[in-house]
Amino acid sequence: MPRIAKKGAGRGFLPDGGCLNYVETTCGGPNQANCIPDNCAPSWSETSRVTPGTYDGNSFGDCTHHSVQWVTLFDAHECNTNSSYWTQHYCDDVIDGHNSSHP
Repeated sequence: MPRIAKKGAGRGFLPDGGCLNYVETTCGGPNQANCIPDNCAPSWSETSRVTPGTYDGNSFGDCTHHSVQWVTLFDAHECNTNSSYWTQHYCDDVIDGHNSSHP
């Protein structure tokens, strides 16, 4: 059974980033929200990649060109009980060109 942080059971975190106090619960707590059931493994695939901007990474005698891309992923298994989490996004900084004046 998943563990979630227990409200009002103390504040702070352990050095490894974990919570100080936990309580056993069924997935997601009372409302069963924002939960990935134990019997479901997300299957993420890229559904979109757009390039809203580019920039150059110049330094002495060296030049790189970067494309900043907005990537959209979708979970084909729709595991999360909250459909808002079936899609996720991230920025990807891709070096798509390089030029060097070094021999």
